[in-house]
Amino acid sequence: ITVAALVGLIVFAVAAVGLFDPANLVDLPVDIVKIDKQFIAGLPHDARCAAITQAVLSLGETLGLSTIAEGIETATQRELLLDWGCALGQGFLFGRSASLDGDDAGELITG
Repeated sequence: ITVAALVGLIVFAVAAVGLFDPANLVDLPVDIVKIDKQFIAGLPHDARCAAITQAVLSLGETLGLSTIAEGIETATQRELLLDWGCALGQGFLFGRSASLDGDDAGELITG
């Protein structure tokens, strides 16, 4: 399990037992939402990964946040994400890891 997925699970688990008020999420200082590669890896065959990915994209759009998909490895994943309105992504489809100099930190999947 990745750190991002673990953090998500902790937030939901803490909210479930009443120790965290999910209403506080609107006050978090974020401007971008990342879709973990674990969910992208399940595309296009895992309906659960598709549902979670679409829900995160919808949430990001509703809140006016940018959304980036991590771990895009196939053209099919890229096309699905584009169809669902995801304009930012990174992954081996675009190239192997590179230094953080210049524009290597994130790839626009629309280009």
